[in-house]
Amino acid sequence: FDSRKPSEYIASILLLSSLVARRPYSLHNYIDWIYYLTSDGRRFRHACDIVHRFTADVIQKRRMTLSNLGQDAWLKPKQDKTKDFIDVLLMAKDEEGCHLSDEDIAAEVDTFMFEGHDTTASSLSWVLYNLAQHPHYQDQCREEIQELLHDRDIEEIEW
Repeated sequence: FDSRKPSEYIASILLLSSLVARRPYSLHNYIDWIYYLTSDGRRFRHACDIVHRFTADVIQKRRMTLSNLGQDAWLKPKQDKTKDFIDVLLMAKDEEGCHLSDEDIAAEVDTFMFEGHDTTASSLSWVLYNLAQHPHYQDQCREEIQELLHDRDIEEIEW
């Protein structure tokens, strides 16, 4: 597994976020074939290729591992833990009892990674900004956290 890939993947996700936010500001960018001729359009396609290849590679490797070990053997060590998102998707079945295709799983993973990253960052920024603007609520949050953590050892705290 190439150690460069995760950072290249993350950089591509960040680039895609910025390109998507910038695209609506130029009228010619609304027409796909024109947009793809621009430098931003070429960078967008290249970043999409990186993201799709990375996702496909992860899905293929996990599916192979799951297939080789079998579902029960794969899940046994994870019995009391939360399953990975990819594991949930690999084991999911549709209404007819068929497993999701690699393309279906990739679409879900890409949506989760792309939208989840942007939404989480925006939400956290908004919450922190508002807490900074309203010290009373900041104090209430601090008191509630201290109350919840009262008499608990920090090592036993889990999400």
